[in-house]
Amino acid sequence: MEVGVPAHPWETFHSFPRLVPKREGRGIRGWLAAVVIGLSIHHAPSRPHHRPPYPLWWKRQALCIHRHESTNWHAYDPPYANGFQFLLSTWERAGGSAATWVRASPRQQMYRAWRIWTQDGGSWREWSTAYLCI
Repeated sequence: MEVGVPAHPWETFHSFPRLVPKREGRGIRGWLAAVVIGLSIHHAPSRPHHRPPYPLWWKRQALCIHRHESTNWHAYDPPYANGFQFLLSTWERAGGSAATWVRASPRQQMYRAWRIWTQDGGSWREWSTAYLCI
């Protein structure tokens, strides 16, 4: 066996001295570059996922009411708008504004319906089609 030649190929691959950076500037820069690249690859999600405030059974009822009110989430038939056919006064009572009343996303509409339902003491009285779903 020759001096300085490993007996097995895996001894060079897993040798500890190769993992330690050299004291020269090149090794430190290499480690720093690896850390920067590693941090840039592992990024946090751009928007955290938040659970809706309402339970699943409530969502089923709300979607049923939505199907009976309007199948279009962006319907506008004055004096009603959206998939739940909100009156502007009802929308504002739920914390919405006139500016967002017609252009609200389905998620915003569900949230406003939840707010109205909780303000009404767990009642769907604002929607005349609720009896079809409960």
